[in-house]
Amino acid sequence: MRYGSDGKLKKEGICSLRVRAACAFRRAFDRLMHLGAKRAAAVLVICALSVFAISRMNIALAVSVEGDFVGYVSSRSELDSIISKVRTTTENVFGSECGIEPDVTCHVSFGKAEPGIADAVESRIFSSISEISDLYIVYVDGEPVCAFSSAKDASDAISSVVAGYVTENTVSAEFSGEVSVCEGYIGVDMLENNIKALHDALSVITVDKDVVEQTVKYSTTYVLDDDMLESQSEIITPGQSGKLETVYLVTRENGVLSSYEKLESTLTQAPVPCEVRVGTLPSYSTGSYIWPCDGYISSRFGGRRTSVGSSNHAGIDIAGHYGDKIWASDGGEVIFAEEYSGYGLLVQIRHDNGDVTYYAHCSALLVEEGDIVKQGQVIAEMGSTGVASGVHCHFEYRPGGGKPVDPAPYLPEDVLDTLIVSD
Repeated sequence: MRYGSDGKLKKEGICSLRVRAACAFRRAFDRLMHLGAKRAAAVLVICALSVFAISRMNIALAVSVEGDFVGYVSSRSELDSIISKVRTTTENVFGSECGIEPDVTCHVSFGKAEPGIADAVESRIFSSISEISDLYIVYVDGEPVCAFSSAKDASDAISSVVAGYVTENTVSAEFSGEVSVCEGYIGVDMLENNIKALHDALSVITVDKDVVEQTVKYSTTYVLDDDMLESQSEIITPGQSGKLETVYLVTRENGVLSSYEKLESTLTQAPVPCEVRVGTLPSYSTGSYIWPCDGYISSRFGGRRTSVGSSNHAGIDIAGHYGDKIWASDGGEVIFAEEYSGYGLLVQIRHDNGDVTYYAHCSALLVEEGDIVKQGQVIAEMGSTGVASGVHCHFEYRPGGGKPVDPAPYLPEDVLDTLIVSD
């Protein structure tokens, strides 16, 4: 190696050394012209053999990294190219101001540059830089995202991202951007959180063939029955819902719906219509009962000790004032409205469900047999006709028109006073 007057290494390479050697032999040849013929011929033979030997020698640059011999390169320009490539890589990783300079030395030596020496030198230089390593880099749309120690690890990680969005209905799955894996030198920090970085950078587009089952409501037809009340109905044929399967092609990005396309619909189970019989006769009842008058309970249902009336009381007595209003406990048809034995003036109402209610001992009747009354309509006035010990309304409840039962459980609670003045 030669150095200039400034002390810097001159880039003269191996070819310049051969030229200098040839010039030296030329000067020696000129001097031989002044020697005798025999002596000159001998010297020339020796020089020729020396030139031939020199021309056949393998002269190269021996390269060392951090003092360790790596191999031979053919020229200084080749070594400069290797170092420049290393410097570019480090600047790409750490920035142009990284300040990392490899410790590389070289000297002319007898040797032969071998194929692949550039990669060996480059690898040895990078191995001396702890912050950089030869890894398998994942690129997304040309940008490095993360790195893995092996090609298999990179491939498995990419596959796991796709697998997270694939189901048994998935028709296709692909990345929205271009994904590639290349081996190269890059900062070892790219190994940190590489799985998370990969998930954050990749967008997986899946197309699934989803089958959606929908319920098809059954229709209802009505059959009119003139013998039934309009409030009554009867199911002739129960309805049954059908099932409709619709196939969609659903496109999702990272599991989030982006679009869908309807392919086909198939009725897998036909609905069964429902048939209902309904009455046409007017309905007057509500199905519930109210107290027939204001007052307080003077006698309850069932057995009692009394000198007036029955000892087995068939209803409840509600005491009040003469002429107090008595109203229908529920709507219905008046089937009796006149005086009847011990009941005195009595009103009987048959309700839509067949129940009959009695309102006895009235002082006046305000309805007639055959009248249709509504719940709460005034039908009579309170009195003490018939067999009665005082002014009150005797109220009976006969389910289906049969025997009387205690009406109290069918009436609203805590409406009337419960004081009983007689047994």
